[in-house]
Formats: sequence, structure tokens, C-alpha cells
Amino acid sequence: MTQPNSVLKPTGAPLAARGALPLVLLCGVLSLGLYLLLPGFFARLTSAEPSFVFQAFPWLKAVTRATLEPIRGRPDNLHASAPYMLCFGALFAIYATMLYWAKGSRSVRVQTVVFAFGALFLGAFLFSPTMLSTDVFAYAFYGRLVSVYGADAFSATASFDPSDPFYRLYGHNYFGSVYGPLWTLLSAGITRLTGERVGLTVFMFRLLAAASILAGAGSLWATLRRRSPEHATQGLILFLWNPLVIMETAGNCHNDATLVALLLLGVWLHARGWRAGALVALALGALVKAIAAPLVLLYAWMVLRESTLWRERLLFTARAGAGVALSAVLIFHLANAKSTPPVAKLSSAPDFYLNNFHEILFNQLRRLLGEDAESVAKPVIFCSWWMRAQADSVLRSGPAQDAPALRNIKKGEKVLVIAPQFSDWLRVYDPAARCRGYVLDDSLEPLQEMPHPAPDAEAESLEIPPIELPTVALANRIIRTTMPALFAAFVLLAAWKTTNFDRYLIWGCAVLAAIYMTVATQIWPWYGIWTLAFGALKPANAPARLAVLLSAGMPTLYALIGFGMSRYDGIYAMRSIPAIVIPVVVWLVSEVARNSDWRRWI
Repeated sequence: MTQPNSVLKPTGAPLAARGALPLVLLCGVLSLGLYLLLPGFFARLTSAEPSFVFQAFPWLKAVTRATLEPIRGRPDNLHASAPYMLCFGALFAIYATMLYWAKGSRSVRVQTVVFAFGALFLGAFLFSPTMLSTDVFAYAFYGRLVSVYGADAFSATASFDPSDPFYRLYGHNYFGSVYGPLWTLLSAGITRLTGERVGLTVFMFRLLAAASILAGAGSLWATLRRRSPEHATQGLILFLWNPLVIMETAGNCHNDATLVALLLLGVWLHARGWRAGALVALALGALVKAIAAPLVLLYAWMVLRESTLWRERLLFTARAGAGVALSAVLIFHLANAKSTPPVAKLSSAPDFYLNNFHEILFNQLRRLLGEDAESVAKPVIFCSWWMRAQADSVLRSGPAQDAPALRNIKKGEKVLVIAPQFSDWLRVYDPAARCRGYVLDDSLEPLQEMPHPAPDAEAESLEIPPIELPTVALANRIIRTTMPALFAAFVLLAAWKTTNFDRYLIWGCAVLAAIYMTVATQIWPWYGIWTLAFGALKPANAPARLAVLLSAGMPTLYALIGFGMSRYDGIYAMRSIPAIVIPVVVWLVSEVARNSDWRRWI
């Protein structure tokens, strides 16, 4: 018997059914308030950096590295990161609420308000006095290599002024650019306009990042309205309201914003029927960051596979190939890119393990191969050094005054420092007693020259940096062989499954996520933007859910990365677990539960 209409349960989106606009306005206002507070919490983190925007806008408070120093928490201060984590957690809770309530909403008015608030969120960071990365200084420096010095930014021997303000702010020994030539060209354009004005340069890069995200969100919205209107609101929120996207683009100026804008432009062009143009846009994304290259190949394969006539395939290949070739030649020429980028060499080095679970795997392999536990605990690039006692001292078994004494060290005796310093105590090897222990650092002074030859075989072995050990080389070789093979196998699986454009969007997102799990042995929070952009195109699918969970976990790196070289070094060593491992495990469990009949187990 059919029920009367008055008692039928309403169908459709919760957001549409329960008054969308007030909820969006409330969540938008709350989020905006938190975004205005968040930069203040950045200042307490050890990775905080000044943006120098006060130089371009004098009405802003002046913040420099000197003024940040007394604000930032010590590396061993757990409370310094608490406000940041609470604020980010509140933002993510609002974001998750909006994602749930936006299911199925098709309201253009709601989507307009969502877009407007997204623009306000981005705008809230444009004048932020702090940020959490120095990458923008690297962008500017590499841009100035082209625009000011006329050099090749990818060369290992580029000529430049060592006093360049952006080189000094970046704070690293020089190596060639790891970014694509298109990004180098854009950076050169900005630095040509802004010169040595650091604050204005940072502001312009922030403006470019914010504009890129808004342009990408526009392409995303137009694509979803055309192909999947029931997901338009949810997809827009998934991308444009994600706290990681807002923080890492307009806040930290990362070029991933321009990358995803080009990827989403390519998707929009395909939705309009311009396949050759879509491939060119995707290829331009790969010229910002090479990480997009698998998406270019997967798209070309999908188009050729979908085409039923050889004439269509040849026409697409000719048009797309000509567009990509002409664009690449022009960009490489204008960017003065003559050398091979050092990305491949850097990313396969034994010291390229950071912030991802590969770092834990790498160290465990070294232990299995027989390397000493104390050696594994040290940074792989650590180098020991000799010191001399400038006064009588005591070698103790632990880093404390009440630890048992192992030997009295007389003034002038030499010891070898064998571990990073976490406190006032130094971990040393005493060649006279042939044992290891701890000595107060103020009782020692550096030697101008190392004693040669080493006093004994153990001292000689301890002088060898871990990066030169055979166990390190073998562990690195195992990972560098296994992980690319796994990624290649996954890409082949994606190619097999990608039979149409909808599947391309799903598997494209999955391929980006597979990069985190396989070949990206060094990972940073802003990498999470890649999967969010593609996941937003298919917000109801499993890769999108993984992208959201990872975007919640990756920002914990900022809270934990300051614990390195401190008494909380054990927490630092495990920082990839809350950032990557836990989100992936939660996702796997939820997907198993979602796709199984759990009721039969009750």
C-alpha cells in the first residue's frame, strides 16, 4: 500500500532540505574568524618565518626573524603547537560538517556564497605577517637567476651575487632549481616587477597562489555543473574550503596552487570537448611540477583508448603533440632552461627521506642489515668531530650529573663527538678508555685539526658519516628499486581501469595518492593539495575520501617537526604516523566497512 505524500521521508541533500544559506553563512563566518587567528599561532611554531609584507604595507606590524625569536616555542616545548593544532582542528571540524551537509545540493546561490567565502579565506592570509615555509624565497631567488642575473636556474654552477636578499633568506647551500621551467618563468616575471623588495615579492606570490586557487575552483565548479550537478556544491567545498588548501597557498605561497589550477583547467577543457587543449593544459601543469607527468600520460592513453577511429587518434595526437611541443620550446627558451633539473638525482639520494613513513622503513632496513642502533638513530648526514677538554671533566654513563662516572677526563685529552647535541651534554667516544659516554659541552672546545690517524679502529669507524656506510647504500637501493616498481605497477593498473573520463578522474586521484605511498620518500603538507583538486571532481568516491583524511593529517607535521634535535626526538622520528599512516589506516578500515555487509557479524 502506497503511503500518503505527507508522511513520505524527504529525499535529496541534507543541506538543501534543512535551510542551506544560514548554515553556510554561520560556518563561513566561524571559519573566517579562525583563519584570522591562525597566523598568530604560526608564530609559536619553530618553523615560523616572517613574510615581510609590512615592507610593502607600512600600516602592518613589523615582524622579522629577530622579533619572532622570543615568540617561537623551544623545540622541546609541547605547548607551543597546541593553539595551532586546536585552531586547525576547529577549522577541519567545520569543513567536515559542511562536506556532510552539502551532499546533493544543487543551489547556485549556495555555491556562490561558498565561493565568496573561499575568496575571503584566501584574502585573510594575503597580509599575514608569518608563514610556515621558506619556499617562496627559493621561488624568488630562482626567478632572479633568470630575470636579474641572466643565468640558467637549473645549472649547478649558476653565477649570482651571494648577498642576494632572497638567497640569504632561503638559507640553503646553492643547488639548481627543482621546479619546472614554467614556474621559473612565472617567478622571473614576478621578480622583474618587484626587484629586491622582499615584502612586495611575497605578497605577489601570495596573490598568484590565491588567484590560482580561485581560478581552479572556477574550473572545478563549471566542470561539475556540466557533468555532475548533484556534486557541484560538495566538490566546491571539498576543494575551496579545505584548511590545507587555504593555508598552503595564500598563506605559504606554494606553487602547487598554480599546478592544480592548470590541472583543473585541463579537466574543464575536456568537459567542453577540447581534448588537445586539455592535454596541453595538463602538460603545462607538469612544467610547473613534474609530479603531474603521470596524469598527462594517463589522459593521453584514455583519449586514444576512447577514440573509435584511427583518424580521430591521429588528429588528436597531431594537435596535442604540436601544442605541447610548441609550448615547451617557448617556455624552455624564455626561462633560459638549458640544464637538466637535479630532481631525479636529489630524490634518489640516501638523505632524501623526510616526513614520510619511508624514513621509518629506511631506518628499519638499516637495522636489519646489521647497522648499529646508535648509528641509525643519527641523521644520515651527521658527521662526528673531535674536541679537547679545556678543563678537567668527568665522562658519565648518562646525560646527568648523578649518572655513574666512567672516567675522569684531564685537561687537554681528546674525545670524539658521535651524536647530535640534544641538551647541555654531548655523546662522545673516549679513545683513552675506549668507551662511550656523556660530557658537559662547556668543558670541551673544538679542535682546529682532527688527530690523524684515528686512535683506534672504533674511533676510525665512528668518524665515517652514516651516509657513507654500505648498509645505508643497500637500504636506499632496496627502497629506490621496490617503490618505483610498485608505482609503475599501480600506474599500469590505472591505465587498464581508465576506460572513460569519469574513471580517469577517479584513477588520476588514486595515482596522485599512490605517489605519497611509493616514490615520495620526502613529503610536505602542501603535497596534499594535489589529491584534493582531483578528488573534488569525484567527491563521493574512495580516493576523494582519502584525500580529505590526508589533508587532516599532514598539517600535524608543522606541530611535530620542531621536536627534532630535542629531548622529544623520538616523537619527531614518528611524525609520519599521524601525518600519513593513521589517515591511511582510518581510510582503509572505513572503506572495508563501507563495502562489506557488517551486519552479518553482529
